[in-house]
Amino acid sequence: MLPKRVDDFSGGELTVPMAWLSAEYVADRLMRGYGLMVPGSVEYRSGCDALATTLFLACPRIELSDLFVARRRDRWLMLTAEPEVWREWAADQIERVRTRHRFVGALRLDVEMALTAWRWLCDTELLSPTVSAAQDAAEPWNAPPAPTGEDRPEWVPAWYLGVAVGHMALYDF
Repeated sequence: MLPKRVDDFSGGELTVPMAWLSAEYVADRLMRGYGLMVPGSVEYRSGCDALATTLFLACPRIELSDLFVARRRDRWLMLTAEPEVWREWAADQIERVRTRHRFVGALRLDVEMALTAWRWLCDTELLSPTVSAAQDAAEPWNAPPAPTGEDRPEWVPAWYLGVAVGHMALYDF
């Protein structure tokens, strides 16, 4: 579709956020391959968004073949090993991306999409599922009785759960 204005800065070309879409695709493939979270669930989304954010910030020109490069995979595993460390790293990288694009005058669409995922990860809290609870979601007829006491799930930031799940997906790949 052509822009309505002739003086549009994009030159009339369709802007496709390939950097973010590629990172999101690779993250989705990893999460589906891991199979711990049910696709479409908020827990699955937190894992996909955390992984896509990691991949986008660490390797802006990612391709599916990058999954097979051990050096890159090891770096991603290191970045996602500790959720708190990941959050500090990601916040720093997000600020660098924002600063870099302020000088240009406008954010690229892929950067805007990454920022949207980042805000969702930071602003959302989820009940932390147990591994057995995630497996029981796929087979509800096998679900055990609800946990009590210290075994009860607690509210955690979406980024925390997403990084943990994303790390397991990367490790399992």
